[in-house]
Amino acid sequence: MNPILFYILSAVLSGLVLFGLSMQSKVKSAVSGNLVCVGVMCFAILLTLVNENAVFNWKLWAAMAVGAVISLIWAKKVKMIEMPQTVALLNGIGGLAEEAGDPGKGHSQNNQIDNQR
Repeated sequence: MNPILFYILSAVLSGLVLFGLSMQSKVKSAVSGNLVCVGVMCFAILLTLVNENAVFNWKLWAAMAVGAVISLIWAKKVKMIEMPQTVALLNGIGGLAEEAGDPGKGHSQNNQIDNQR
């Protein structure tokens, strides 16, 4: 994919996410805003997969399916009052998964920056 087209589409999607978030601030349009954000994020994932030539990677799709099933189960079980803790837990799991995928990557980049000074 053309990098310029990718960045333009990414900017448009970012604006649409912000629009969806602004819709969530009003009770009447909150559900619609949530649906806009979900749709935009699905398109953003697909756009990224196309850009990285990973659309036909079945392991990636399987992992996303497992994550979707777990998310749907949690969405039904977690009470609204527990949502901030759930978001924090999921962010921590995401960071752990990133570190497990490429251990020490962040540390080596920081060392390279320090060595250049």
